[in-house]
Amino acid sequence: MAGFAGSPETFELAGSSAQGSQISVCIFERQKKHSVWIPVGGESDGIHVISYDRAMDSATVTILGARRQLTMRTSTVASSGPAFGGRAAPVNTQYPSPPPPIAAAPVQPELPMTTAAQQQREARMLVSDLLEIGVQQRKAYQEARQRAAAGTQASPGN
Repeated sequence: MAGFAGSPETFELAGSSAQGSQISVCIFERQKKHSVWIPVGGESDGIHVISYDRAMDSATVTILGARRQLTMRTSTVASSGPAFGGRAAPVNTQYPSPPPPIAAAPVQPELPMTTAAQQQREARMLVSDLLEIGVQQRKAYQEARQRAAAGTQASPGN
């Protein structure tokens, strides 16, 4: 794996994953657009993860000899003006809007609004879960490839 070469300021916390008592964090280098999962207490590519604070979604790391506190990156939301009920509708500036529904959906009872902090935390947890699922799928895929390669090598050739 290629090592990280950026300055400590170019890194951010991109995710966390708990498997049993082991917690790993995803450290992302913005310049190279490269990330690596490192367990708390572990080290990889010159990055040592000292601790992780789940409540604050932050990790204390040492990068290239410099100690840093990395917090979970947040998404950017912009307002498109007044919306239903006088509230401003959030617009995701990173992705295009989905197409309008073909048929009107049944009216759902309005759920109580949660605070922005709760919504952000839920979104981070969802991303973390999706990243963990991706890691598990990749491991399963690699193991299947290894088994297939071992099976191909073990069978006699013509």
